[in-house]
Amino acid sequence: MFEHYRYKVLYGGRGSGKSWSVARAIALLSLKKQIRVLCAREIQRSISDSVYKLLIEQIDALGIAQYFLVTRDSIKTRYGSEIIFKGLRSNTQEIKSTEGVDIAWVEEAQAVSAESWDVLIPTIRKPNSEIWLTFNPLDEQDPTYQRFVLNAPDDALVRKVNYDENPYFPEVLRREMEWLKARDYESYLHIWEGEVRKHSNAVIFAGRFRVEEFETDRDARFYQGADWGFAQDPTALIRCYIKDRTLYIDREAWGVGVDLDETPSLFDTIETARSWPIKADNARPETISFMKRRGFHISGAKKWQGSIEDGIEFLKSFDIVVHPRCRHTIDELNHYSYKVDKQTGDILPIIVDAWNHCLTGDALIACADGEKPIKDIKAGEYVHTRQGLKKVTWSGETRHNARVFSVIADGYKVTGTADHKIFTVNHGWLPIGHIQKGDILLCMRKPESARYAGSPSRSTNTLPLDVVPVVVQCVLDGGTEKAVYDLTVEDAHEFFANGVLVHNCLDALRYALDGIIQRGRGASMFFGSE
Repeated sequence: MFEHYRYKVLYGGRGSGKSWSVARAIALLSLKKQIRVLCAREIQRSISDSVYKLLIEQIDALGIAQYFLVTRDSIKTRYGSEIIFKGLRSNTQEIKSTEGVDIAWVEEAQAVSAESWDVLIPTIRKPNSEIWLTFNPLDEQDPTYQRFVLNAPDDALVRKVNYDENPYFPEVLRREMEWLKARDYESYLHIWEGEVRKHSNAVIFAGRFRVEEFETDRDARFYQGADWGFAQDPTALIRCYIKDRTLYIDREAWGVGVDLDETPSLFDTIETARSWPIKADNARPETISFMKRRGFHISGAKKWQGSIEDGIEFLKSFDIVVHPRCRHTIDELNHYSYKVDKQTGDILPIIVDAWNHCLTGDALIACADGEKPIKDIKAGEYVHTRQGLKKVTWSGETRHNARVFSVIADGYKVTGTADHKIFTVNHGWLPIGHIQKGDILLCMRKPESARYAGSPSRSTNTLPLDVVPVVVQCVLDGGTEKAVYDLTVEDAHEFFANGVLVHNCLDALRYALDGIIQRGRGASMFFGSE
């Protein structure tokens, strides 16, 4: 906390000691040098709503109370430092006129509106001034979480801090934490691990799985599924087995930035990877062939219209138990959700991965009969991929009020959220937030007015497009977009937006159960070995 950053962001779950630590840091800094500190929160009806009491307690605990003068509405030191307290929402003009602030500490920052940030940030303008945030996250779409966690400014120290980093975490809270962890893992993640809250009725697997330790059955018939990742995408292998009507997920291998020649070693961290069959994402046949040559019994998972929905319904038919060591699988189960109508709150029968990446509605998609804005694309249309024309199985709006960034590369421009992945020749798939000047995109050759001929064949088309490498010139902040969109493309994980090759993803767990999911189509579910 004593190194200079414009923004210092501490967020996480309860019991971490975030506020306690910041209060002590401010008390010590105010003795070290003469500073003016603004302690703010979105709503402060009286001084009792502020961190006033917390600061006094920590000053006393440090044994330095004799150096401070405490008044009804401020705290001052004998050396000229001053700590003041204000609410943001009801004191807009007063905040704007606040001068000479060295540190603004915003407590409970999860509740601060975008409008309040727009007022506060330019107010804290003294040279080398800093803005400190402490908060427990609520929703992913909250302005504070979007602005300072998902799309953190360059000059920001962002730390997730939880109870496990607090050496003084009390035993009474530990018992509360363990109780919730065993009974409601999703609530535990939100309250104690600082994960964003999910729409409980929209989360597909809410209440349908539990996390607990178990011993793997000696006679288990294993199902294994793989999903491929490149550069910043995760590569994953999941192992599971079925006993009665319970699906046990006991092992996972997971890594980001795993090169192709490193993938066998990653998979070998699961001891059965070579001895039991693996079903894999079939969008990368060359990767499947490579793994076969390295001794893995692996094949592509079959896909059909509605295969995602069928797979999820099949998984929901089980009591799912996940071993705690399979942390990334737990994350996936917590992020699958149905789309929620922002106007009515109705839960729609549209499956959306909460980690979906998104593009602005005006992004032009290369379709079989020409370019069309992504917001106008309908399921059943065909789009260009490197594997030829492929069918769109879902399209639609995925987020509201999302911060977006524009990648500009020699006449090409594509704008999307920081997590939307774009193919780079030099690093493979990268989120927009990780792309830098000098990276090389794969783009359709101009002119942009060209129409892209070809019949909508599902599997026999070759790519009728001339693609070229293009060097990135810059990545710009595009502000906030009212609505952003995405596509799901059958058989492929990619499409061309504004001439740039972009990506979408599937998952490993459904691949693992590919065979028995198919046998369950149109009939009662079959339980047993293949």
